Amino acid sequence: MKLLTKVCSAFMSLVIAAPMIASTGTVLAADPVDYQLDVNTAQRGATISPNLNGIFLEDINYAGDGGLYAELVENRSFEFLSATGSTANSTPAPLFAWKLIQTGAGTGTITAQKTAPLNAKNPTYLQLTVTAPGDGVGFSNDGYDGMAIKNGDNYDFSVYLRSGDALAEPLTVSIMDQAGTQSYGEAQIAGSEVTNAWQKVTATIQATGSATNAKLFIKTKNIGRMDIDMVSLFPQKTWKNRPGGLRPDLVQMLADMNPKFLRFPGGAIVGGKNMANAYNWKNTIGDVAERPNNINFWSTANRGEKGAALTQNQSGGLGFYEYFQLAEDLGSEPLPVVNVGMVEQFLVGGPNTPLNQIQPFIQDALDLIEYANGDISTVWGAKRAAAGHPAPFNLKYMSLGNEHWGQDYYDRYPLFYDAIKAKYPYMNLIFSTGGSADVAAGWNWMNDPSKGKGRAEVIDEHYYTNASFMLNNTNRYDSYDRNSKQVFVGEYAVKNDAGAANNGDGNTGNSMKGALAEAAYMTGLERNGDIVKFASYAPTFAKLGSAGGNTYTQWWPDLIFFNNSQSYGTTSYQVQKIFSSNTSKSSYVLPSTLSKPNASALAGVYSAVSKDLTTGDIVVKLVNNSSAAQNTRIHLDGINAANLSMEGTETVLAANALTDENSLANPTKVAPQTKAISAVSPLFDYSLPKYSVTVLRLHTTGENPLDILSIPCITLDAVVNKSPKLPTSVTAILKNGTTTKVAVTWDPVDVSKFSTIGNVFIVNGVVPSTSEKAMAIVTVIATPTLTSIDPVSVSTRAGVAPFLPSTVKALYSDQSNDYVAVTWEQPDAAKYAQAGTFTVEGTVASTTLKAVANVTVTPGPAAGTDLMLWYKFDEGSGTTLTDSSNKGNTGTLKTTAGGSAAWVAGGHDGAGLNLNGGKIDAGTSRDLQPADITVSFWFKRTASISGEQVVAWFKPSGNYAGQGFFITLNGAIVMMIDGTNLFKVAQTPNTFFPLNEWTHVAFTFNSVTKQSAIYKNGAAQQVVVEGALNSITPTNDPKLIGVSGYSDGAALKGGVMDDFQIYNLDKSPQEVQTLYQGKQIASINELQVTTEAGTAPVLPSVVTAVYSDSSTSSVNVTWDAVDPAKYAQEGTFAVNGTVQGTAVQAKANVTVLSAGTTAATLTGPSSVGSSQSFDLSIGVNKLRTSFTTLNLVLNYDPSKVQFETKTNNNGTLSLADNVLSAVRSNFRVLDTGVKADKGQIMILMAGEGSSNEVSESGPLLTVHSRAQAVSETVTTSVYISDFEISKDGVGRTVEGATHTFQLTVNTQNVDTAALNAAITQAQTKLDTTKEGTTIGSYPAAARSALQAAISSAQAIANSSSSSQGQVDAAVISLQAAVQTYMTTFLTLIPGETRITLNDLSLISKYYGTKSTDADWPLIEKADIYHRGVIDIQVLAAVARMILDDWLTQE
Repeated sequence: MKLLTKVCSAFMSLVIAAPMIASTGTVLAADPVDYQLDVNTAQRGATISPNLNGIFLEDINYAGDGGLYAELVENRSFEFLSATGSTANSTPAPLFAWKLIQTGAGTGTITAQKTAPLNAKNPTYLQLTVTAPGDGVGFSNDGYDGMAIKNGDNYDFSVYLRSGDALAEPLTVSIMDQAGTQSYGEAQIAGSEVTNAWQKVTATIQATGSATNAKLFIKTKNIGRMDIDMVSLFPQKTWKNRPGGLRPDLVQMLADMNPKFLRFPGGAIVGGKNMANAYNWKNTIGDVAERPNNINFWSTANRGEKGAALTQNQSGGLGFYEYFQLAEDLGSEPLPVVNVGMVEQFLVGGPNTPLNQIQPFIQDALDLIEYANGDISTVWGAKRAAAGHPAPFNLKYMSLGNEHWGQDYYDRYPLFYDAIKAKYPYMNLIFSTGGSADVAAGWNWMNDPSKGKGRAEVIDEHYYTNASFMLNNTNRYDSYDRNSKQVFVGEYAVKNDAGAANNGDGNTGNSMKGALAEAAYMTGLERNGDIVKFASYAPTFAKLGSAGGNTYTQWWPDLIFFNNSQSYGTTSYQVQKIFSSNTSKSSYVLPSTLSKPNASALAGVYSAVSKDLTTGDIVVKLVNNSSAAQNTRIHLDGINAANLSMEGTETVLAANALTDENSLANPTKVAPQTKAISAVSPLFDYSLPKYSVTVLRLHTTGENPLDILSIPCITLDAVVNKSPKLPTSVTAILKNGTTTKVAVTWDPVDVSKFSTIGNVFIVNGVVPSTSEKAMAIVTVIATPTLTSIDPVSVSTRAGVAPFLPSTVKALYSDQSNDYVAVTWEQPDAAKYAQAGTFTVEGTVASTTLKAVANVTVTPGPAAGTDLMLWYKFDEGSGTTLTDSSNKGNTGTLKTTAGGSAAWVAGGHDGAGLNLNGGKIDAGTSRDLQPADITVSFWFKRTASISGEQVVAWFKPSGNYAGQGFFITLNGAIVMMIDGTNLFKVAQTPNTFFPLNEWTHVAFTFNSVTKQSAIYKNGAAQQVVVEGALNSITPTNDPKLIGVSGYSDGAALKGGVMDDFQIYNLDKSPQEVQTLYQGKQIASINELQVTTEAGTAPVLPSVVTAVYSDSSTSSVNVTWDAVDPAKYAQEGTFAVNGTVQGTAVQAKANVTVLSAGTTAATLTGPSSVGSSQSFDLSIGVNKLRTSFTTLNLVLNYDPSKVQFETKTNNNGTLSLADNVLSAVRSNFRVLDTGVKADKGQIMILMAGEGSSNEVSESGPLLTVHSRAQAVSETVTTSVYISDFEISKDGVGRTVEGATHTFQLTVNTQNVDTAALNAAITQAQTKLDTTKEGTTIGSYPAAARSALQAAISSAQAIANSSSSSQGQVDAAVISLQAAVQTYMTTFLTLIPGETRITLNDLSLISKYYGTKSTDADWPLIEKADIYHRGVIDIQVLAAVARMILDDWLTQE
């Protein structure tokens, strides 16, 4: 593949630009600098997703009907459903918003009917019966909290009518005030237009006045019955003036946000109250009269956060066609969310569609893609065209479900993913997660090689949280794996922490406090724009009542508030608008560092810097969350001052107070201001206003050395009938000669391209921020080859063997990957005996590639110093608790307002303690908050645990987000460390702790590897991580056990505690198991070790410990240093070793033997007759130490000596079973391997059990051999190399041996073996090469000459009268003929005997040349397919020749 990469690189011209010379900047006055922002303008950081900032539309808060959808009539189809208070129930309310009108002496009725409806999807209609006309009888519609009418504007009215009566009088359609006394315009419909069949009738009303709460009136003086359905009134002034369209002021607010994508239609409404209520996109396209009404998920009484919300329905008028069209209008990528057969999970939870009934939902997803992208000849593409959009919508992204998690989702998701990818492989599919802990659980499932298997392009994370979380987690995505999935922050907002209570519009919850926290968080999203692909605030719209208040708002906060005639953007809206408008689709991050040189400056400044390639601007985003202005020095390192304009622009959103917010009365109280700035230089100062969001656009000119110069094409394989797995990023060469990774969007690939093995085709891709195209050359193959294995990183503590995974990630030539089993080498204990790093190799079946594990060894504490606290609770009475760790952390038992502790005689070991609301004050020692930690205790639950009960509070009082840690039982088993970062077991305490049983719990965390674990009774549990586990920082605060730091609340009352311990290391699983077993080491078995004088003894890394219950196990040991004088001469001495967790020492007794080298012995006959059998004897001499295993290599000349072999299943050779005979009983040959061409045999032997070791010198085995046939007496040798012996994991090298002997010959014998071999070689050469006139072939005459030489040699070999001299001469002659044949090989390079890269470069030079071109004679020999053109297939075929030649080389 590397050679093919060179091929495609030949199409690129690479020009390395000279680097820019950086200016030293402007000398500044010595003004106080609060913050300094250092920007590296000479380095290209992450490419920011072109779709980073977008919008999310869900029909919540009357955002759709009554809001964005401009229909003024509510319940136009008489299908309204009214919520009855639960999540699932609703009742028909067909006359909702309609009222009977009787004027003068007129009388009549209105009723809901279903006989012979307009259509089956909306079967209900209104029947007006007039018995006395009076001044007119009819009906009115309230609209959505009234109707906003503007004087002079036109309104389109339509209705479906039917009557069996002859109607002489017209229908009068009027827009009037609430009382029906003042008209704002009317139209009449002639009675003759109404027939006995349904007819659609239209009219236009021009408003003669303005109102915000008008109503629609329809009256007639006709006596009789009339059927009415689909009553509609739309302003003609909609978005883009589309009939039946969207409200223009609200769409304009969306457009002003410059959104890069549009996520729709939800949100929770996708799942619905039940499966019948779930959103069905097919019900939202086509004629609006046939789009069925559906009760809105958010219309249930318990949805409103501040009380019952008004009933809300979805007419279907704002449907998927309108959403797609809106996305196109906004220049946004459409991003629909589809139902995966599941109801909304947080508030409903089920029941879901059974798996055996899921196929219709999968088909719906497939049909949606066809609707969006299909040709008009397809079923669903034709429906799109019929709606007025024959061109495709170019759908690329789809989210499979919304806020789902757990096994129900994990069972359904792969079914959708696999089906969609099979038909539409170009689709980017998004995996849903729930909130909080479920995000981590979703990532774990997706990355599990046996579960999710990485089947997603993007993973959706949602979080509604407080301002502190946003401010403390701006680095959330800094550490995300760049080789993993991208992230969609599909819904986020600061919630219930916005600062203000009321702005005159009700509690909208959108103050500057929340907006600043969101802005700070968005700097982190932008800095990680390569991993965060999409991000959208939620929700977007919320309706206010026409009389004020938030009557129609079901969720706070929101971006845009509106009533029927007004709208405004909140502070959060302004932040979103500023960020999105200043992040172009062609941007990359400029690496920057923000520091605070002024120690007294207030904290709270955040930043992100990017390069806008559409304008050339450097864009600096700064957020000041503090209450004071901050003087910030901006240093543009690496920029040429001549290319930096002194003029720039600033856009500032600032507030006087965190509680400032916008409102209908003051919609721009907090609004951005843009103006020019001057005196910009490579080093300048800028003052950030308090409580502000600032965007600086610094203009640059001249060539940007970080622009993309070229994009080398890539090569990959595609398995036949499977779409190629094209990478999401490619390497680009910048103008300054450096490279960077850039995102790429590939063109769709027609299925015909990958349906034939051997086909080669090109796929082009678009890269943001450049006109350069990416190119992939794809070869269709039958089976992919394994190309690489991802290394793994593991960690361990000094003296603890690393735990290596059982599988590794294998990458294949078609860009696919899979997890495969690996067998690791046993690491030498010396490598993890102390802190450092080392690697371990592993073997993967069916490949010679090695797996690699990078092991980090962290230092452990000194022996006996790891236990920092141990309360045994054996006192049985009193208020003083002894610290049995001898660290002096004496505890004091205290009574609280919540209760007092009680001693329990029957603890787990001795007495125990039921805190029962009391607490233990463990002092203030910082040593009790170690960076690496194990917390261990026993707990017996004696009562049901509800709410939160805190086990240990080692954080500041009243600050759960502070430094340190706390352990709590709060719906799960949780340990939170610095900040709000935590890990937990997602089980309720009542499930985790069996009632009235002692349970051992241990929490561990390592600050270097960031690994955490929770153990129950010695067994590691499945852990969920929230946030980014980073550190435990010690504090001087009181350490409390049994209560929280919030006024002793959340007291531990559910059971009895015993043996509370803290260690300053993260104990290994084996060590935790020992804690659980509660065993003490009674003794350690001594070792006997032998060494030679002058050689340091090799001491094992583990010893056998004997416990108090007489059980044994292997434990790690650290040996004392050994003085070289002790092993300088013969004698004995002892070495002591330390075992963690015990004072009992290990001991090794060392015996020093006199110097001498252990060597192999190899004996046999001094001479052997031609073709005769003989035996060799192999043994060992001067053995200094016993051994239980050995390996050695026996080397020989295969032309002189032969051994009988057998072929293994994998094609390799071993010695036949009768070749070797072991000399010693129970020390036998395990296996052998033979490299016959090299004359090498590897032999492995082992004793059967430790009692069958070899401890004395002597023979080990006999080898049965045979001499080759020789024509004259010759001398040859066999010798032993690579001889190693081993015992107990300790190996030694043994010196080799050689045996030389003669092979004698009977002069009457003629040896034709060499001639026969030469004939075979020549015939093989002839058979494996081809005749032809193009490169890679041989001329016909040359092939004929070689065949003649072969025939001549064969005749001599077959003749019984041939002498040895004739045979030898025939060998030489035939070999010469082969060499002559090789020189006739056809290449483009004279004198070459094989195809090389030089041929390839010439073909590249003449790429595209045709037989009609003047240069054709220069390249004609390369036309191997005889098509008269040099194309990509020629290039690929010649590259394959080079590869095949390399693969067949010895």
